[in-house]
Amino acid sequence: MSPMNCQIVWLTGVPGSGKTTLTARILGQQDQDQRYACILNDDGTSGAVDGEALARLAAVTAVGNGCFTCSDPSQLMETIARHAENFTRIIVEGFGFVNGEEIHRFLRLLPRALPRKIVCMFDAAYFEP
Repeated sequence: MSPMNCQIVWLTGVPGSGKTTLTARILGQQDQDQRYACILNDDGTSGAVDGEALARLAAVTAVGNGCFTCSDPSQLMETIARHAENFTRIIVEGFGFVNGEEIHRFLRLLPRALPRKIVCMFDAAYFEP
């Protein structure tokens, strides 16, 4: 499989905003010809629970650096590059609000994978316009 065919969906948002629920829904509806991997931002609290729930649907890797874009990105970049060789889609599930432009610049450092979507989730009950 060509790594250039791998597509990335980056989900971000505060804890409890529905990232894992959306990821599970996407994985539950995947086509037979698609191979999905999930990369979770393991902050030591919810990563294990989310990983267990998603592992039934896809290959799951927890990257334990606490923040995808605010610390050394090498572990995440290596994980994405490795998965791009074997999977057609990668879902990166982080937490917190991260500037979409920052994520896009970060993913552009990877010549092997193509960022396709950046989705920021939030709980509308707490949103005040």
